[in-house]
Formats: sequence, structure tokens, C-alpha cells
Amino acid sequence: KYTKNGTLIPEGTGEITGVGSNQTTGTTPWSSTSIRIATGNSAGSGQASKTTRSFDFRPYAKRFYIGEDYSLRLSSSNPRLVNFFNGFKSMTDIDFTNFDTSVATTTHGMFQGCTSLKNIDFTQFDTTKVDTMSNMFYQCTGLETLDISSFDVSSVTTMSSMFRQCSLVEEIKLPSVWNSSNCGNMSSMFQDCPKLKHVDLVKFNTANVTNLANMFYGCSNIKDLDFSSFNTTKATSLASMLQGCTSLTYANMRSFDLPVVGSMNAMFSGCTNLETVLFKSDLNSVSLTDITNMFYNCHKVKELDLSGMDVSHITANMQGVFQNCLAVEEVDLSTW
Repeated sequence: KYTKNGTLIPEGTGEITGVGSNQTTGTTPWSSTSIRIATGNSAGSGQASKTTRSFDFRPYAKRFYIGEDYSLRLSSSNPRLVNFFNGFKSMTDIDFTNFDTSVATTTHGMFQGCTSLKNIDFTQFDTTKVDTMSNMFYQCTGLETLDISSFDVSSVTTMSSMFRQCSLVEEIKLPSVWNSSNCGNMSSMFQDCPKLKHVDLVKFNTANVTNLANMFYGCSNIKDLDFSSFNTTKATSLASMLQGCTSLTYANMRSFDLPVVGSMNAMFSGCTNLETVLFKSDLNSVSLTDITNMFYNCHKVKELDLSGMDVSHITANMQGVFQNCLAVEEVDLSTW
């Protein structure tokens, strides 16, 4: 409920404008005069009067919700939720009931830096028109589980760093249909989520993704990933995609077709328990220029069939490609 000095604003309907002129300079509404509250019952006749409140309660607020007699809607004149809760370091619970976000177009950095956040109720959170979810949960270091099963991501074009540095999250509940067909950027999406146990990649549509760099970088608790449904025909970078996945033992990448991939630099670097990597017989890697440190410190890999890799356009040196692969017995480079 919106209060100031302990005084409750009368029941009615509030409208909050979007925030920020762009993704990088957006400010939160809580530190500016951008909250408008209609004083009076929204169902009544006549034009309700407007009052504006401005004060910074971000460091102190612990819970966000809309009271039963209230409703809040995002203004269509600026439908942005950029950095909306950025700075709410004490916030533990957020409930979007009675908050109409149906016109929202971006949630970039929405919860960034909410280091105390434990629970978010997204049941009534409408993402139908959202095209940007980059940095959405970046540095939410208190989250252990995250349920976004109600999300519609069919309009989203970037998920870069979406869950980055959610250092305690163990489970992310995705929708039964994760229609990411319009997404072009998934770089660093799960980077530095060391407690994350599993991601159901079968739900992912990556047909238009161009950047997969650092996607699972530092996900040290994931043991296996099924890439069998991954479409990589438009991907240009797989650099450090799985770097530091120290618990990963198996990676099936037989679906990978790499006609425009330029970098696989450090792709599996530091996967110290990786035993099996499966590639197709023809990776179609005609644009590949960099495989530096690709299998660096993959201590347990015994056999690698890289005969399907086209390295004729490599411009970077091949330093560290197999360095410290202590158990390797056979590497098929017959076509190199």
C-alpha cells in the first residue's frame, strides 16, 4: 500500500509511468515524482484528482504488494519496467496481484541487485508484450527457487544475463512451453549460478539465437545438459559457453550445426569432470576462427572426435586447446 508518513492513500486506482529513456540510464520511479495516485473510487463518476508523492524508501522496504482495495497499472505512454526494483536491497517479498503489466515492453534490470529477495509471486504478471528481459534477475543473490512458469516469452528478443549471479538459486521453474523463437541473445543467461542443478533445454527454441557465449559459465552444480533440441544455425559465438561447469560429466551436442560460429574459445574450459562430449560428423564450422583453450583443464575426457570440425579458417593460435587433458587417450583430428 502506498503510504507517506504513515498516512494511507484513499482507495482507488493508481497509474505508474514506465521508467528510463533507455536500458542503461533508466531510473526507478521510487526516487522521482513519477507515481500518480487517483484519490477516490475509480468506479465513481467524474475525473479523480491526482496527487504526486516523492520519497526514497528503497533501502528500507521489505515487501511490495497492492492492497485488496487498490489496483495499479503500467502506463501505456511509457510501458517500461527498467530497473524497477533496483536498489531495494532489503526487499524479501514481491506480489504482483492487482498490478496490470499487460502493456510492459521491457523488464531489463527489473530486480537487479535485490540481494535479500526470497519470494516473487508472478501469477498475475503479464509478459505478453515484453521484448527485453536482459539482467532481469541479475545479482538476486538471496533467491533459492524461482517460479516463472506463467511467463510468456514469445516476444522476447534478449535474455542476456537474465539470471546472472543468482548465486543461491537451485531451481528455475520454466513454462511448459518456453517459446523463445524470437530471442537472439542468450549470452551469460545463467552465468555464475553455482547452485543451479538443472535446466530443461528441451523447452528452448534457439532458432534465432546469435549469441550463446558464457550461457552456463560457472554453473558448477549442473551434471548434465541435453542439447539435443538446440538449433545453432545462427549462433556466432559459443565462447566460454560451459566454462567452469565443474560437475558436468556429459554433453550431447550432436544437434549442433555451426555455419556462422566464429568462436568456441574456452567453450569447455575448466569442465574438470567432463567425460563425454558428442559432436555430429559434420559440424559445418566453415566460419570458425578461434578454438583457443577449448578443452583446457578437462581432466577426465578420454576420447574426442573432432573430425567433423572445419579448422581451415582459424586465425587465432590454438594455444591450450587440449592443455591439461590428463586422461585423454585418443583425439580424432583426421580432417584437420
